Amino acid sequence: MEKSGTSKGFDNLLVDNKDKYGITDCGEKKFVVIGLSEDIRMTELILCQYEKYSSGVRDFDVLGSQTFPTKEWLHLGAFEATYAKREQLFVFPDPKYVRYIKVRFNTHHGDEASCTVSQLKVHGITVMEGMQEDLQRHQKQLEAQRGAGGRGGGGGAAGAGG
Repeated sequence: MEKSGTSKGFDNLLVDNKDKYGITDCGEKKFVVIGLSEDIRMTELILCQYEKYSSGVRDFDVLGSQTFPTKEWLHLGAFEATYAKREQLFVFPDPKYVRYIKVRFNTHHGDEASCTVSQLKVHGITVMEGMQEDLQRHQKQLEAQRGAGGRGGGGGAAGAGG
């Protein structure tokens, strides 16, 4: 959707291919905006870095929005990646519903001129799945309240036989 000016290949971030990657000059401000297929409550982000001859992401921020373009991004989390050529999982402590995510790559590991990211994966639940979870949770709470109410107030004969 949108990327920093010198970035190339960031459309590869959604492709499951270890030989493709997004690349940019490490000295530039680096970011990418990705539109998801539907609103999700984003619970995890997986950052994949496989390229051997480049610098890798270190500190990064993840922001979200339900509209794009926007000037109002919700800060979802700040993370630090290790210097490793593999997948790394980052969990959001307070998941929010978003349709668009913006990842700002703030610092990097290594001293190469180019910084790469191989893939970004986003995990979460859809609005419909979230509503179903909420409904099931409320039903269980109601059943628990009804069960507690039925035991505590009634005819007195239940425990008297002894």
